[in-house]
Amino acid sequence: MRRSSSMRRLRLRAVPAFLTLGLWAIILGPAGPARGLTIAAPWVVLFESGSAEITHGGRQVIDDFLSYARLTKPLTNILVSCHTDRVGSEAYNLALSTRRCRAVRDALIETGIPQDLLVVRPRGEGEPEVPTRDGVSEVANRSVVIDFCVNAIYRRMSCK
Repeated sequence: MRRSSSMRRLRLRAVPAFLTLGLWAIILGPAGPARGLTIAAPWVVLFESGSAEITHGGRQVIDDFLSYARLTKPLTNILVSCHTDRVGSEAYNLALSTRRCRAVRDALIETGIPQDLLVVRPRGEGEPEVPTRDGVSEVANRSVVIDFCVNAIYRRMSCK
C-alpha cells in the first residue's frame, strides 16, 4: 500500500522531542560542536571515595555541560542524579549522595543555570550505575550524572 505524501509529512511532524534532539546529535556528529560535547550521553562528574568535593576533572565536566547548554539553549529541565558506591552504611551513602547533589547543583546555579530548571535526585547506594556487592568501591558509582530530562526519560530514568 502506498502512502500519500501528506501522510508521510504528518508522521514526520509527530516526531517526539527526544528524537529531534538525537537527530541534532547525528548532524553534529559524536564530537559535537565544541570540545567533544554530545547530547547522546549524559555528563558524569566522578568523586573520590567518601568525598563530596568536586575535583578539577569534575569542574571540566560541568564546564563542558554548560558550554553545550549555552550553545543549544534547551527548553527542558536538567536532571542531577547522584550515586554512591556500597562502602559504608545505606544512611551514610544517602547523606553523601545528597551532599554531592548539592555540590553540583550549587556549581550549576553559580554559573547562571536557574534553580527552577534543576531536578535533583540523590540515589545513594540503592540505585547504582554499576551493580556491585555490599562493601565494593566502584568508581562509576561515585558519580553525579547531569542530563537533560528529555534524554533521561528516553533512557527510562525518572525526571520527577
